[in-house]
Amino acid sequence: MTAAQLDAVFGTGFSKVKDVQFHYMLNSPATPITAPNADVQEQDRVVDATFDAATGKLSITENAAGDGLWIPYLGNGSGGDQAKGWGTYTRAIAGQSWVATGKFSGCSIGKFSGPGGTRFAHLITPADGHPCASVDQQSAAISAATAMTTVVTFKPQIVAGEAIAFMLFLNGGWCKRVVQVGSGTTRVTALGTKSTPIV
Repeated sequence: MTAAQLDAVFGTGFSKVKDVQFHYMLNSPATPITAPNADVQEQDRVVDATFDAATGKLSITENAAGDGLWIPYLGNGSGGDQAKGWGTYTRAIAGQSWVATGKFSGCSIGKFSGPGGTRFAHLITPADGHPCASVDQQSAAISAATAMTTVVTFKPQIVAGEAIAFMLFLNGGWCKRVVQVGSGTTRVTALGTKSTPIV
């Protein structure tokens, strides 16, 4: 499913999307972590999405031929072994028309661009008692690692529960759409009425 198809499924007001499901293995490292104490890691999975209009279920699954990338949420680390939380970022976008990540409740999303293209990141909000780099430190580390110097970060507003963030390449630019779900569930509780540009 392309970004335009996803945007159409999300709709512009009333949406038929009632449930967003993904396999939690998507939030395991996509590639081996060779530096467990690093603040940031390039980690992503190629995924695709399908929608069942009869049930309202949007499913995200790993698919080597998919149109999307999933950014694993790798958390704040154990807090007791000097392992830090991992802000995770994608490869340079090449052929994928959307990126998604979640579920999260307080983290930020980063868009990085420059001569090397565009990347997205799941920037972790440090949790109490965990030695995680700050969002600004994670952003700076990703910029240094990728040489992408134009950075836009945003924290999706969540009324209650958790969220899944979708970044969609539409009409020549990147837009965002946040889907809110109930805490500990995949049931949609709120959905942005339209995709808005990431600026």
